[in-house]
Amino acid sequence: MIAEQVQMKDKADIKRDISVASGNPDIIFTNDLDDAIIGYTTRDSVVYAVDKIIRILMDGGMDYDDAIDHFYYNIDGSHVGKYTPIYIHTPYHVCKKMRKL
Repeated sequence: MIAEQVQMKDKADIKRDISVASGNPDIIFTNDLDDAIIGYTTRDSVVYAVDKIIRILMDGGMDYDDAIDHFYYNIDGSHVGKYTPIYIHTPYHVCKKMRKL
């Protein structure tokens, strides 16, 4: 129970923590993909792991092909200004380790 509460708190605070750490209140986040955040850049763009985004989309009911299409067309294909998020492909072992955090 305590571990679940800590994990929920961490998810709720990640956007605030990145905004405070970057010093930029205008930093842009992608809706509903907090679990895929892996950091932010020196230019205040939030960085997301593509494979984690695909997994989130699939967990939401999409099959793999639909998740890939949705990601590249609707998420990666969106430019929302100066602080548009960055989406990177990460080595499997890095994301596997991050899932345990």
